[in-house]
Amino acid sequence: MLIRDFIPGEERELRHVFMSSVYELARAFYTEDQLNAWAPNTYDVQKWTDTIRSLRPFVAVVDNSGGRICGSSIFWLYRSLFCCRTIF
Repeated sequence: MLIRDFIPGEERELRHVFMSSVYELARAFYTEDQLNAWAPNTYDVQKWTDTIRSLRPFVAVVDNSGGRICGSSIFWLYRSLFCCRTIF
């Protein structure tokens, strides 16, 4: 696995990773209504693109997959805390 900076143009693939994480990995822990509120199937593509570009996440890539993204992490400082959100 390789961890690297996000490259503009990968927003759609990151959306797929996000949706897979919510609907496949987290499904057992939430109701259908909660899943749909967290990750609706319809979304504003431009808003998603702008958000991802502003967050500049790190991207995890499977080495032997031709560069397929398998996850992402976003780090930020909140008050005096260093925070991280990771999606695989």
